[in-house]
Amino acid sequence: MEVQDRSEIELELAAAILLLWILFDGSRSRSSMSDAYRTFTGGFDRLIRPLITQIYGRARTAVADQFGHKYPVKPATEGAPTVLIPGLNRRVEQYREDLYRRFEGRWSSDYQKKEAGEEPKEFGESDAERDAVTSTTEIHSVGEMDGGKDVESRTGKRLIAVWRVYPGACPICAPLDGTTREWRTVFPGGPPGHPNCRCALEWREFLG
Repeated sequence: MEVQDRSEIELELAAAILLLWILFDGSRSRSSMSDAYRTFTGGFDRLIRPLITQIYGRARTAVADQFGHKYPVKPATEGAPTVLIPGLNRRVEQYREDLYRRFEGRWSSDYQKKEAGEEPKEFGESDAERDAVTSTTEIHSVGEMDGGKDVESRTGKRLIAVWRVYPGACPICAPLDGTTREWRTVFPGGPPGHPNCRCALEWREFLG
């Protein structure tokens, strides 16, 4: 299924990633690696964690709701009740570590270029936008795949996921549109198939 409020989320996430990079880059340039990691972690928790949690949580609960599985709900003293999704924090932490590795790799590459007298390309809006699009697709797919596993284990239903391309799909993804098995051999985790991929999965119950 499509990512809910996709355009708005991508814009917010891109802005958050760019700001986090600026914080990390500045800290890494003047401090130790451990200090830079603390700066990154604090910035991630403040800027990015809420967005990633929203993408993953919505995706996982949407698949579960579609097939009649409900997650436990914790009553709230203020505001809306909290849906308890097992493993959510672990998934967010995985993304955080992946993003940190990308940041550290980019910073190290830029540093080496400067040491060699080259001028590295500045990490800018286009880089953050590409990462935001790809990350939104990736986290959404992870949430849906986890939700599908929950449905199958808790209800006994067997699900199939159909790859659906985004309008204007590239030559990588276009042949996968409408397939249920072919895409798994190439992208077993589901979309994204490449950076900037906006493909999604359509979930159905297997009745045959």
